[in-house]
Amino acid sequence: MKKFVITIGREYGSGGRIIGEKLAKRLGVNFYDKNMIDKIAEESGFTKEAVEALDGKKTSSFLYSLFMSTQPVTLSDTLFKAQTDIIRDLVSKESCVIVGRCADYVLSNCSDCSDVINAFIYADMATKVKRSVEEYKETTILKCSLEEWTRQEHLTTTTTHQINGVLEITMMY
Repeated sequence: MKKFVITIGREYGSGGRIIGEKLAKRLGVNFYDKNMIDKIAEESGFTKEAVEALDGKKTSSFLYSLFMSTQPVTLSDTLFKAQTDIIRDLVSKESCVIVGRCADYVLSNCSDCSDVINAFIYADMATKVKRSVEEYKETTILKCSLEEWTRQEHLTTTTTHQINGVLEITMMY
């Protein structure tokens, strides 16, 4: 059987992880999400705590500094490189579903990855808040203002767009 990979980007609370897990189970393939953190820590030589602390953070001068320049490579860049290597290694060996981890970008220029399906899951604010409280048992969200939530979503979106090379300007009021 030919290998394939499905990448799922998502907004926090939209259900992307749940959809990814169910899809992987139904297809009989492995599912990767935050469970990849241990592998990233092992590959990079950093502690699991350091990887978790930097998870989803923006990097500076991103791929250019990582692969082409003589500028120092940041910790975030080093961890992203380890994550990239792990994702590419996984998809070279098996079919799988990967949620987040910028996998859509990582695999966008991968010559060995011809069967990649990229999806993005989103939901309205009420659904995201409800899921965060009920499914993820997120209690801090109840104390979080709409402005704080929007700012966090904006940071996640900006990180993804920065990695994908898309310039998006969003006004925050």
